[in-house]
Amino acid sequence: GETRGSRELPSAAKSLVGCDGHHAAVATHREAGTLIAAAVEPATGRPLWKAPVGGHAVGAGGGHVFLGLNSGTGALLSQIEAVSCATGRKAVLPSHARSFVQLLAAGGGRAATWHFEMGFSPSEICVTGLGEGQQRDCFPATDGEVPSFLLSGALLTADRLYFATHHMEAHNLNPAPDSWLFARALDGGETLWRSAPLTASLAPVVAGEQLVVAFGSTGADDVARLLDPADGSSLGKLALKKAPSALAADAKRAYVASHGGTLSAFALVRPGAAPAPRAAVEPQAMVTPKPADAPLPWRVLTTLDAHPKKARTSGNRVDGTADPVAFA
Repeated sequence: GETRGSRELPSAAKSLVGCDGHHAAVATHREAGTLIAAAVEPATGRPLWKAPVGGHAVGAGGGHVFLGLNSGTGALLSQIEAVSCATGRKAVLPSHARSFVQLLAAGGGRAATWHFEMGFSPSEICVTGLGEGQQRDCFPATDGEVPSFLLSGALLTADRLYFATHHMEAHNLNPAPDSWLFARALDGGETLWRSAPLTASLAPVVAGEQLVVAFGSTGADDVARLLDPADGSSLGKLALKKAPSALAADAKRAYVASHGGTLSAFALVRPGAAPAPRAAVEPQAMVTPKPADAPLPWRVLTTLDAHPKKARTSGNRVDGTADPVAFA
């Protein structure tokens, strides 16, 4: 619980992610009017690289940081940029016929994205290679035997994509089965297995020689499980008092954070090897942004309280916040 160290970020940093498998942390901020992604070495604060980008960080994995380009419609994104953790080299993932995109997972030299239209249906998942040529596979979020629902999350390994789906309603309102976890082969696109329903309402996590999943919904039991990656069968489970909100794991244990602030840890049935050492990132030549044009002569016309009245939901009784505002 002790603080190992602290480093000052650029002023007004809007997003921060750690580079998976590398000694680097990447923050976005504006510099001379240009949006910049800047990588630093966490242990020393040494600058590693900077690159102009089109959006803020939405995730990291597979040796890349991913940035989302805003669509101009609230918080929805129109495109995803991939930036190499080692060099700052940037590439834009191919566009798609669906209007909006969300990063699902990255790993094994690939990125998985979810593409949807307003209303979220119909939707597709695309798995795109991060190397030259950017090979791409797009498919519906189902195995064809159950309905295609919203995406709860996904996990990419060297040869598989695991993805979880669910519908939007609580199970005391809509008891129809949902929350399956699917395993899909990256080569050939075959669905290898589908879990039992009510299995995964979060993205799965690799833990040792198994997967950790968790499910929670009003009107149904809240539970975390260890699954066999070979066939999706259950190797063990842990009852939760509240719905799960986040998962993590190391080589010996799985960790589940639940709604309400509780954290549970439990031993793995099949412990795994220690993680591989993180790769060093060599400092690169820094980009110097061009100064922006002189700002417009803005003036304040009026000020108003943008907090809606307090919400009265199942668990939150706090002031609301204002999303981005547009003017006509």
